[in-house]
Amino acid sequence: MTARDRILLGGDHLGPNAWQALPAEQAMARADVMIEDYVRAGFRKIHLDCRGSGAPIVVLIHGLDTAGALSWSAAHDSIAQTTRACAYSRAGIMWSDPTPAFTPIGMVDDLHAAVMSLPIR
Repeated sequence: MTARDRILLGGDHLGPNAWQALPAEQAMARADVMIEDYVRAGFRKIHLDCRGSGAPIVVLIHGLDTAGALSWSAAHDSIAQTTRACAYSRAGIMWSDPTPAFTPIGMVDDLHAAVMSLPIR
């Protein structure tokens, strides 16, 4: 199995939104259990914040800081007015799960898997 097969993209489907009818504490508890189950199954979450639509898809990658996708907050919405813009948080940064082997090849594999999973709209 490749790294691409073991990455799960984050989003509302991994949070409490699936249980909006429940009280907040119950919804969060169910979301925590679901994420723990994914991790136990060997999956990792990679965070992409995608906005806008169209092509090409612009992938925004943060520098060596730890702000991840938030590094692009000043420009993200402006770019998304003309095309789809996705801000990426590397493994272990912000909402992305850590990786078992933090290497340049692992970072490339994670980004490739994340980009390949994007729906083209």
